[in-house]
Order: sequence, then structure tokens, then C-alpha cells
Amino acid sequence: MERDTLNPYESEEIDVVAWNERDPRGFNFLPTTIVVEAKSWTNPVGAPALTEFVYKLEQRSQKYGFFIALNGITGTPSEKNAARDRIRSALQKDIHVIVVKGSDLGSFRSGEDFVRFVKVQLCRIAASGTQVDDGDED
Repeated sequence: MERDTLNPYESEEIDVVAWNERDPRGFNFLPTTIVVEAKSWTNPVGAPALTEFVYKLEQRSQKYGFFIALNGITGTPSEKNAARDRIRSALQKDIHVIVVKGSDLGSFRSGEDFVRFVKVQLCRIAASGTQVDDGDED
């Protein structure tokens, strides 16, 4: 619905805001607006970029956001450090950041695959306090 939008003060840009119809077969468990940040960096995205995204979500009273990082984020799942710590600390504000890597995007064969991925990630965030990858440490 909205793309590359600056706030009225030109101090923040939102990459994408998508409308969620809340279809029973889709993201019925997510709110009607979903904020998306996309980073096509050659290296994993660090904590400052995640901190900024969490701040944008907080300023807009958004409890869920998708952070697309083609090469993942910094930190290790076991230590929950670096950018992964930002995901953990966002939970204290009831903000859930779902990180989607380029390899994740390439694995989706259907919308159902993407919905299942998001459900799994939200459960992992609830269980571990951060997003965990299947044994891979960005």
C-alpha cells in the first residue's frame, strides 16, 4: 500500500507498509498493517539497523514487523548477541521482529510456506527470546 515513505519531518523512511486481509489461510494472526524493512547488504545487518527498525515500529504502535536481510543479521543464536539482542530487547516492548533472509525467500514455494515460516519464527521468538536459525549462525 505504501512504499519508501518519509515521515512528515523527513527523519525516517518506511520501506513498505502492506495491508493484511487477515485471511484464515494466511496471516489471520497478524494485524491489518505490516511494516517491512528491506536490507540487501552484502554483509549481515548489525544491531544499529535493527534498533532503528524497532524504534520505527514503536513510534507507529506496530507490534509486528518484517525485517528482510538478504545476508542475515549479526550475532549467534546461542548467545543472543549483536543484532539478535535487539530482537530480544524489542520483546520487552511487545514488539516482534521477524527476520527473513535471502535463503529463506528462496525456499518458499507457496504462500503457505511463508505463513508456516512466520508461525515457526514467532514460536521460536516466544520460546528462546530471539529468532533462531536452524543451526546456522549468520
